[in-house]
Amino acid sequence: MPLLMLQARESVMTHFRPILNAHGVTEQQWRIVRLLLDSRPMEPREISRLCGISSPSLVGVMARMEEMGLITRKRMDHDQRRLTVSLTAKSRSLAARMAPEIDAAYGRIEERVGIETCDRLYELLDIVIAALRTDTTAPDGEA
Repeated sequence: MPLLMLQARESVMTHFRPILNAHGVTEQQWRIVRLLLDSRPMEPREISRLCGISSPSLVGVMARMEEMGLITRKRMDHDQRRLTVSLTAKSRSLAARMAPEIDAAYGRIEERVGIETCDRLYELLDIVIAALRTDTTAPDGEA
């Protein structure tokens, strides 16, 4: 199953990589932008878990994103040891510019695979994720 899922991911990403490359963002950076676009500011550990990026990798990715002006990191008022990560106006503008190309890529995938199949796949993936997720699940490596 892990190999099939990786092969499916790779097949899907071939439709998105040229868009990401044209806009100067990596896959990991885009995952973070997408996650934060649809949510509130988050702590790095949440981002790591939800984006499937190991903590050591996330440190470097976020440092580069901050240098690029895509995110800001802020210490929490009630606990100065903890940080929240937020998107900047620059990253929101980037996502808005990319949206038509991203939507078109999803459209091409739906045309080739079928909308019903895509919908079923989303449902099945949600079921698998929910059933296999544990509170201790961390993205440390591949199976």
